[in-house]
Amino acid sequence: MHGFVAESGTRARSTYLDHEHRMMAEGMAELGRPAPSRADRAAQYGPDGMVFVGSPDETTDRILHLHGLLGTKVLPQVRAELTKP
Repeated sequence: MHGFVAESGTRARSTYLDHEHRMMAEGMAELGRPAPSRADRAAQYGPDGMVFVGSPDETTDRILHLHGLLGTKVLPQVRAELTKP
């Protein structure tokens, strides 16, 4: 699950999808292929695919909890693996 935060859920979704569509269009153009439309990309993000957060609520708490796990559980394990001979 990904998260993107802005002043409102609608604004977060719009900002993210605008940016993603530009990146996708540029990348696909380099390959000589058409990019999927912004509407097609938006349709791929159903309720479980991406969280667009507009104000603090339990979704924000969940995202903060998951970010905390990245720092307290995942990062130490990655660092430990990187220091092994």
